This record gives sequence, structure tokens and C-alpha cells, in this order.
Amino acid sequence: MGFNFEPAPIMIENNIIKAKKEIKFLSIKILSIKIQDNLKWISHVNTLCGKIRAAAFRICNEGRHLTVSNKRILYHGWVQGPLLANCVTFLPTLNHSEKLQLQTACNSAVRAVVGLPRFGYAEISVLRKKLNIPSIATITDRITAIASWKRFHNQEKPTSGPLTRAKKNMNLPHPDQRGHLGKLSDTILTLAWNKLDTDIKQLDKLSSVKQRIKKLYAF
Repeated sequence: MGFNFEPAPIMIENNIIKAKKEIKFLSIKILSIKIQDNLKWISHVNTLCGKIRAAAFRICNEGRHLTVSNKRILYHGWVQGPLLANCVTFLPTLNHSEKLQLQTACNSAVRAVVGLPRFGYAEISVLRKKLNIPSIATITDRITAIASWKRFHNQEKPTSGPLTRAKKNMNLPHPDQRGHLGKLSDTILTLAWNKLDTDIKQLDKLSSVKQRIKKLYAF
């Protein structure tokens, strides 16, 4: 597979090996992630939405005699399990329509948890809050914030120069977000780090950081 170009076929022991448009990374089915040659996530999002909708059907069918609390457990296992697998790799870089596509698929599973029909008006955001199920936007904010703390919390503090407000807040220089630079993981993590409260940046334990970030990006 070539990125933004198509490699020529190669010959190995009289076998022609042609380039692929996408590859599946990792062999475990639930943890696999599809990487496209154009570095987009269209195929992976479509596959993930299919898994989520299949999980919604299973919750509706196999969990029809369970309580809402028990079906919520199924949601976290069958829906959020595949969703959170390798999510820090692709969720922060998805565009609005791809996130909406994932959210719509998750909403179908939320409907299954509370026993609503597949179609019809319902305040899904209210139901998610009652069930304590985070939205795609909330999950993205949380995992990005945690990844930024892991990346930058051990950075050396500047000892020279005037004490500006940015230095006091332990902020990093604002990155260039023009073009493809805005899609870089370093850019995304830097922006997330600068949004964190200073007391969170100064924490030493990851467990404490996760608790604070969960409260920071609440429903």
C-alpha cells in the first residue's frame, strides 16, 4: 500500500502481489483498525458503525427480557468496547460528518437500551445523560485530554525570561493549524493540553487525572 500513490505490482516466486487500497491493523477482530492509502477514516468509520448497529440489534433482541441497567452493561461492552479500541488514533481527527455518523449509530444502541423503536422522535441527549453514556464529542474530548497529559506533563518548565500568563498556566506555543498541520497528532494534543486547568497539568497520578478530566468534560 502506498500513501497518495499506487505502487507497481511486484513478483514473488511467480506470484503477482498487487497493492491494496487499505489494510487492517491488528488481527483481533474487535481491536482491528482500517488504514486507507489516502489517510482517511471513511472505511473504518463505516465498519465501526456497522458493528455498533449490529450491537444495537443484539441489545434489542437478546436483552429484551433484561432491565435497563443490565442492557446498559451490554451497551458498554458491545458498543463502547469497539468504539474505544484505538479511539485515540482516529477519533480526534474525524470530521463533523464522520462524528455525526458514529453518534447516529450509537443513538440506535441507546434506543435499544431504553426499549424505544428504531425510528421516531426522542430526546437522545437526555436519555444518554440519564444512562450516564457519554457522547462521541465527550469521548473525544476526554481521550484527547488524557493523551495530552501523558505527552506533556513531564515537560521541563522554562526558567528564563519573564513570567507570562502562558508560562504560569504551563501552556505550550500555539501550533500552526493551517492545512494538514491541523490534523497532526502533536497539534491536536498541544491544543488539548492548553485547554486543561493548571492544577490538572500539575497532577502526578494518571488515575487522578482521569477523574478530573471526567468532571471537566461532563455531560
